Amino acid sequence: PRYRLVGRLISFARAALRCSGADRLRWRIKPRLLGAVLLLPRPAGIRLLETVYLPSAWRRTLTTRLLPARSAPPPQDAAGLAPRFPRVELAPLPADPLVSVLVANYNYERYLGPALDGVAAQTYPHFEVVVVDDGSTDGSLEVARSFERRDPRFRVIAKDNGGVASALNRAAAAARGHILCILDADDVFHPTKLEKVVRAFTSTDAGIVVHALRIVDGDGRPVQRKPSGRYFEHGWIGERALQRGGRWAFLEASSVSVRAEVAAITFPIPEDSFRSWADAYVCTLAALVAPVASIDEALADYRIHGNNVTGSDRLSPERAARAVAGFVRLTDGVNQRLAEIAPDGPRLDVERNLGYLESRLLQDLFDATSRGTLVRRWLGYCRCVLADDIYGSERKLLSIAFTGSAIVLPAHMRPAWTTAGLAHSRTKERLRRALKGRGRR
Repeated sequence: PRYRLVGRLISFARAALRCSGADRLRWRIKPRLLGAVLLLPRPAGIRLLETVYLPSAWRRTLTTRLLPARSAPPPQDAAGLAPRFPRVELAPLPADPLVSVLVANYNYERYLGPALDGVAAQTYPHFEVVVVDDGSTDGSLEVARSFERRDPRFRVIAKDNGGVASALNRAAAAARGHILCILDADDVFHPTKLEKVVRAFTSTDAGIVVHALRIVDGDGRPVQRKPSGRYFEHGWIGERALQRGGRWAFLEASSVSVRAEVAAITFPIPEDSFRSWADAYVCTLAALVAPVASIDEALADYRIHGNNVTGSDRLSPERAARAVAGFVRLTDGVNQRLAEIAPDGPRLDVERNLGYLESRLLQDLFDATSRGTLVRRWLGYCRCVLADDIYGSERKLLSIAFTGSAIVLPAHMRPAWTTAGLAHSRTKERLRRALKGRGRR
C-alpha cells in the first residue's frame, strides 16, 4: 500500500541524512529519487529503478564519459587580470544616497498595492519610486496614482504598451538616484531591503548588488527560498562570467540593484528584443563592467502566480522553448552592446551557458527527441554540470539524476517528472531547512 511505502521512505530518508563520508551525497539523493518513483505507475517505476540501480554496459560507458569532467578545474580569474571590458568608474556615495525604485507595471492591479506598500514601509527613508504603467487596461494605474497623491516620493508615468524593457527604460530615464533598484509590480520588498542594499554598496566597491528571494504563491504563502543553497558570488567575476557564456549567480528582477554609473551602461535596454528578460540583460552586462556584491538573505518576496513571464511552478514544453529562445536573445543583445563599448573585446558564447544547455535538453526531452540524441546531449550536459563552479554538489546531482532518468520515461510523463526534481516546491524548502539545521549546505 502506498501509505506503507511512504512510511518506509521517511524512515529511509532519516537514516540517509545521518550518513557521512564519501558516500554522503549518494545517500542524500536516493530518498528524493525513491520518493519521485512513488508518483509513477508501478511498471514505469520499476523500469526507472532498474536503470538507476542495476549494473549495465550503459552505466559503465556513462561513468567513463563523465569521469574526465570531474577533474576539470572551474574557470578562475587570474590574479591581477585586467578586465577585458571597460571598467565603470564609480564615484564615492554620499552618506545617505538616494535610491530610485523602478517599477514597470502592466495589469497588476491585484498586486501593485502590496508592492508599493512594501516600499513605503522601508526602514531606509531616502528613496523615490518611479512607477511606469505600460498601458494597463485594469485599475492598476489608479492604484499607482493613489500613492502619488499621498506621498511625494512616488511618481507615476503612464505610457502606451511597449513591453517591460520600454517601461524600465522610461523609469530609468526619470530616475534621480545614486542607486537604482528594480521591483516587479507583483513582488514585495521586505522592510529592511533598501537599508541593507545601501549598506552593501557603501561597504564595497560593487556596481551591482543581488540578494536571495523568498518565493511565494499568488496568495502570498511561502513556497521556497531562492537560491536553495549558497551560490552567490562577490567581486570581479567578469572573466568567469565570460567563460560561462554570461551566466553568473543573479536572480529575478526584484533582487537586483545597480549604481547609477552602471545603469548608464546597461540602459537603455533594447526594446524590440527584450519585451521579456530585460532584467537578465541588465545583470549579464553589469557583471562584465563592474564588481558584484551579494546578500545571502531573502529581502523580497518573488511571487509565482501563473501570469509571470519567467516564474512558474511547473516545467512544460512551452516554457523550455521560451527559455531556449530567451538565452539566444540575451546573448545576442549583450554582444551587440559589448561591440559598442569594447569593439575589440571578446563576446559571449551561448553554448557555454549552462542555463541554455539545460533548457535545450528539457526542450528535447519534452519534444520526444530520439533517445540516442537525448543520451548524447545529456552526456554533454553532465560534463558541463560537473565542471560548473556555481552549482553545489546537491544541485548537480539533482540535475543529472532527474534529467537522465527522464530519458527512460514516456515523453508525456517527462514534464511532471522533471518538475518534481527541478522546479520550486515547499518540500524542497523543508528539506533545505532540515539540512541547514544539521549544519550542512
